[in-house]
Amino acid sequence: MDKQIETNISTFAHRRLSHVKVVARLLEHELAAGKGSKDVTIERELLENVLDTLEMYVEDLDEAHTGKAGVARPAGDAKPAVTRLN
Repeated sequence: MDKQIETNISTFAHRRLSHVKVVARLLEHELAAGKGSKDVTIERELLENVLDTLEMYVEDLDEAHTGKAGVARPAGDAKPAVTRLN
């Protein structure tokens, strides 16, 4: 039974890995666009979207691993709650 659960989690993670791959390609593109320079500039909104995508992936994987549903989000709030220091 444990093996079945681990297989389901592995399949679950693999299906959602495409989102992380998109983020990786985006960051590769930004690095390539800034080549020749020591600094890379990324728009704040773009960086927030990258962070949100990674956090959603981690939350989904954690929920699959623990078998518990996360905290229910209000229907109007599509984005996860994110705490940032500005």
